[in-house]
Amino acid sequence: MFKLILILFIPLLVKSFIVRSDGTPPICLSETNNACQEEMMKKNETLARIPYYYPPLTDLFKDYTDQCRNVMECASGLECFKGKSQRDIFETSCDTVGKHWYNVDSCLYKIVMKIYSNDHNCTGRFSFENLFTADTIFKKEKQCVLNIGLGVCKTDDFNFLQNNYDELIELYTNNPTSDIDRWDHPSEKFYMMHCDTLQDDFVQKSMNIRILSVNQKNSDVQKVVEIAQTAQKCSQKYLLVPNDDHYYKMYKNVQPFVAVMTDIFKRRPRLLEYRCLTSFGWIEFFREVVECMNDGDAKKCILSSIRKYCQHEILADFEDLTVTMTPSKRSNVPEVSFSMFKNNQRHKFVLTVNNKLINF
Repeated sequence: MFKLILILFIPLLVKSFIVRSDGTPPICLSETNNACQEEMMKKNETLARIPYYYPPLTDLFKDYTDQCRNVMECASGLECFKGKSQRDIFETSCDTVGKHWYNVDSCLYKIVMKIYSNDHNCTGRFSFENLFTADTIFKKEKQCVLNIGLGVCKTDDFNFLQNNYDELIELYTNNPTSDIDRWDHPSEKFYMMHCDTLQDDFVQKSMNIRILSVNQKNSDVQKVVEIAQTAQKCSQKYLLVPNDDHYYKMYKNVQPFVAVMTDIFKRRPRLLEYRCLTSFGWIEFFREVVECMNDGDAKKCILSSIRKYCQHEILADFEDLTVTMTPSKRSNVPEVSFSMFKNNQRHKFVLTVNNKLINF
């Protein structure tokens, strides 16, 4: 009788971290609780031993993982889960113990950011280029990492890191080989810290570039493209590549964006004089067009946005113009080349007449 009462009240006594990857409630939860009461009880008993503010270390994490697998094995035979994936069963049976963000994770993230800044002598040779070896500096330069942590971490968090350093870093850098083991392993969270650091740097360095400065030869632009390429590699390392993530789309499309913008400004230098574009930072404009670029033609997407923001200045350039028209030399092509003059000065435009519509 006491055991039954304990089972019924356990969900109220422990702090569950169960959540689906898409943020929706787990499926078949009541069915799993009813059919797998003993397995859920043992799992929740282990969960209750895990501190909320600091992560479980190797033995406790293994104990919890074993109990989680027992619940999954029980739940997999339920009618409710027929036709569902292993991931669905996992997200109902297990809590996000490994991926949960603990206090010491904020400490580690600050250390990663400091390492990335390369302002410490002991980390100068470290590169984010190869994220598969990102853990090596934490293993080989323990004292260096702790020295950095002493300056950036809260006292309690630093003490936990210092007292449990070897075991914690081994757990955080031991990347499992099977998918199911990686779904809730702290190594995924640890490597994501590196991706987040790259994302922060991508945004910060992009903020200093204006859209009219975007050019393949611009050193600041080259640096941002380089960061984006590294960040894309980082994101692709993960089990679930976030194809719908806005930043991932930016990383993937940044090189063609710069190439197209360079070509547009080369062929349409008049745009460099347009006031409508002077207020744009490149990241603002890039965010505007990246969704379109991800699914369509990059050049058309960019020109469409330019037309939207600069329509008044584009139309103004058609006032008081002397226009000469030359038919296209290509046969069967409904295009006309225009040379335009305003105030006795030649302004270069490339216009296309297609089905009686003028496209800038």
